[in-house]
Amino acid sequence: MSREFPTAVVLTIATGRFVCDDLSNLQDCTEYLVGEPVWTHQLPRVWGEVAPWLIARHEECRRAESNVPALDGLLIAMKNPKRACRQWLKKLDLPETLTVEPIPKDDHTSIDPLEELQAMKPDAEVIVIRE
Repeated sequence: MSREFPTAVVLTIATGRFVCDDLSNLQDCTEYLVGEPVWTHQLPRVWGEVAPWLIARHEECRRAESNVPALDGLLIAMKNPKRACRQWLKKLDLPETLTVEPIPKDDHTSIDPLEELQAMKPDAEVIVIRE
């Protein structure tokens, strides 16, 4: 089963650069790709698992990844991140959406979000609220 997502959303996951401003679709796409809920603090790890898979399977992601230095240059030169990202995406001349499939289960490590948070911040107080 595959799903379409805005290209900027898929490229955000593949490159680790926020080139989209659609956080809802970004969360939805991430969770679709790994087949489970992903909490905000888990995004960098999960994107690290997903990015190589997207880059290997989608020419558009490979093209974007190879052009990240150009994006970085635009971000510095333009001083307007949204405008720089839009210009970069336009120069890539990609379709509006990309069709993606979930990554293989073996390529994703499922970690309880609260346990992962405690591992990331062992001294932080975690308060769980249950109804």
